[in-house]
Amino acid sequence: MRIVAVMILLLAGSVFVSCTGAATPSPTGIAPKAGVVKAETTNWQQELEKTVAGAKREGTLDVLTHFAPDLRTGFARAFREKYGLDIEFTAGISTQLLEKVVSERRAGLYFRDVILVGTSGLTPLAEPGGALQPMEALLVLPEVRDPNAWTDKRLPFTDKEGKIFMYLVKVGPTIVINTELVKPEELKSWRDLLSPQWKQKIVLRDPSVSGSGNSIITAAGEIMGMDFLKDLAKQEPAMVQDKRQHIEWVARGKYGIGIGPDGATMEEFRSLGSPLVHVVPSEGTYYGSSSGGMAVLDRPAHPNAAKLFTNWFLSREGQALYVKLAQDQSRRADVAPNLPPDRLAREGMKYIDFDTDDSYNKRTAMLRLSKEIFAASYR
Repeated sequence: MRIVAVMILLLAGSVFVSCTGAATPSPTGIAPKAGVVKAETTNWQQELEKTVAGAKREGTLDVLTHFAPDLRTGFARAFREKYGLDIEFTAGISTQLLEKVVSERRAGLYFRDVILVGTSGLTPLAEPGGALQPMEALLVLPEVRDPNAWTDKRLPFTDKEGKIFMYLVKVGPTIVINTELVKPEELKSWRDLLSPQWKQKIVLRDPSVSGSGNSIITAAGEIMGMDFLKDLAKQEPAMVQDKRQHIEWVARGKYGIGIGPDGATMEEFRSLGSPLVHVVPSEGTYYGSSSGGMAVLDRPAHPNAAKLFTNWFLSREGQALYVKLAQDQSRRADVAPNLPPDRLAREGMKYIDFDTDDSYNKRTAMLRLSKEIFAASYR
């Protein structure tokens, strides 16, 4: 089990805010790519102008994403104001969106351009014969191509071919509680969830599909052991797949505890005054790119628009907009995190690095295992 101390990357966010304009590099468990591209000082303006002109001829961009409505609206408005181009979003959970891509391509249909979902959900499409293209050649802006722009001090791809870009890094959303029903001090340890008082008072985001529920149950199993998960199943947690319904049930008090919340949705409800607090048990949780994965399809319907959006989204301007709208933490070293204190890393806390092949394999295995462990909750 690979567990790393927090005083590495995630504290870089607070370093950025309180000390300097440069964040501390972070480990990701992935070796840097050979031959990392350096920012070029010539011709990039011409290439960008050519890309903008081509994108305007194409007129639109098609993006598959799990973004919430306000995030989709904000990005569509900003991209239209800057470049005069519309974004057509198709929203859903990652597994459904990727199945859509596969089924459309089998039928010879190539409507899509860019995918913005969790990195683990994108991994199957990055395999040989998949649907993604290497992204490095698409990066035009020096501020995007520069490895020093990123907290890793490299272009943060998950794979050697550079098909999946990790634009976020943060403590994984772990447990959300309704403070009118549960106090933070009542959940200091993972084992506190096994108390009889919480039986049938917990709602779990479905770990049998890629997403925050799968990630946190994989992390809990690695930290606490598989027997702990079996004991947790005896608490008869409710099971829900929809990320908004998961948070809403906790916010309204139907359940006092939610395991594996979606971070952006949780912050949306908190901004509206819901009595929600994020809790990380003392034994630790995970960190990584989580929901922050970006990929470009290998036969995009609008190649210039896809290239333009990729550069803008990964620029300081694009990432600052994302962080503002989503209340999140970018992997860019020049964008400060926009997260409440209970979402930031804590000194001395242990975190499992989820940006590794080993972690991906464990999360993939949990897609099946969770159906067995929590069988009663799926009935």
